[in-house]
Amino acid sequence: MSFWFLLRKYCNFLWKSTNQHGVHSPFVYNIVTKCFYSKKKYFYDKKIRISKEKFLFLNKLYDYFQFETHFFYGSDENYISFLNSKSKQSKENEKTDIIIIDQITPCIDIEKVYKQMKNDTLLLIIAPYKNNYNFFCKSIDNQCFTVIIDTFNFALFFIRREQLREFFIIRR
Repeated sequence: MSFWFLLRKYCNFLWKSTNQHGVHSPFVYNIVTKCFYSKKKYFYDKKIRISKEKFLFLNKLYDYFQFETHFFYGSDENYISFLNSKSKQSKENEKTDIIIIDQITPCIDIEKVYKQMKNDTLLLIIAPYKNNYNFFCKSIDNQCFTVIIDTFNFALFFIRREQLREFFIIRR
């Protein structure tokens, strides 16, 4: 994506985004306050070769949700080794706790991803406004996802049968 496209999207994001005070869902409020804004310190080892921001965010998510299984769409060995140290890799046709889509992943079928999800599974798209923008837009339009959280650098999608559909734009 071009620099101007990303700049326009980021300005639009800043205009529409809110923090925990603009969230009216208890589920999302807890994620924002106890996960996104967590003050817990993590040791960042440069050998991991994942950006510090992504490393911290993934650690916060794992600490908050306590994922047992994951599935990663991508080929980055740094992510794969990091995720395998945190949880067990699930098979492609199995239900899983978290599905992560890297920004450089080629076209993915949303229905294929949806079949891997169960209630409260997290679909995490890394850098949704870059190479995965079309998939990100299709996922937003998909009515199966009831909670969508856009943090500009990450997009979180949940299937929660007990909650009405809501879309949140949150500053981290």
